[in-house]
Amino acid sequence: MSKGAWGTYNAAAYIEPFILYWVLFLPSWVFSSPDTAAYAFSINQELARIFTYNISSLALIWYLLLHTGRLFSSLSDLRPRPRDLVTVFFALPCLLVLGALVSLAGTLFPAPVSAPDIGVPQGLAAFLVMILSCLSTGYLEESYFRFYLFTRFKQGGIGPVKAMIVSSILFALCHVYEGPLGALNALLAGLLLFFIFSRRRSLHGIAWAHGAYNIFVYVMAGITGG
Repeated sequence: MSKGAWGTYNAAAYIEPFILYWVLFLPSWVFSSPDTAAYAFSINQELARIFTYNISSLALIWYLLLHTGRLFSSLSDLRPRPRDLVTVFFALPCLLVLGALVSLAGTLFPAPVSAPDIGVPQGLAAFLVMILSCLSTGYLEESYFRFYLFTRFKQGGIGPVKAMIVSSILFALCHVYEGPLGALNALLAGLLLFFIFSRRRSLHGIAWAHGAYNIFVYVMAGITGG
């Protein structure tokens, strides 16, 4: 590959991630309603989101990663491994502690910071759809914000610390619709998950931990009434 071609490839490593972010994630916070009222959990709406957004977006991200020709040494690297479970057992408690600390910090302000109420799934079918939604969202967001950005920024010559900061800020922006506490929680969780991925290279582990955390939030919302 010529020097000029390599320079073009480096430029793509910077430009492509932000185009992909603009297309897949920007609408989720620019066009989200600021209303913090509770919304009902709809099986049909969740299934539509899973199959028309989560899965299609995930397929695009993985296609772009595989297209680089540098993602895996072999397709066998995609198989879940015991280290993925170890990653879950480390990452999930850390996410829960971060979430609890952020919620506690919100109570310290003179006027408690509000957050959107969560629509709790009603019935077994809705609960199963919620689990599928949480896991597919976990895989989508971890594939882009950690796996994809780590890979592309590394190819573009961006250091791991800068990559971690940029990735976490972009991740937090996707959660501004959850209010200040949601954005702060996403920022801290993004830093944690990026650090874990940079050390463990375990996409399945952080995706499972992310999905399990979201499931925990739904369960707690059902227990506490929203």
